[in-house]
Amino acid sequence: MKFFWGIVALLLIKPILWLGKGLWWILSFFVQLLFLKAIFKLID
Repeated sequence: MKFFWGIVALLLIKPILWLGKGLWWILSFFVQLLFLKAIFKLID
């Protein structure tokens, strides 16, 4: 029974971690874009 709940926990935790990773990746990508835009504005 403990083994079963371990599998259930893994199945539930894995997608949450992937979602967090995906959101973090998108967020950092947008921050980099904004940062580059700000730098280009300063250069011009």
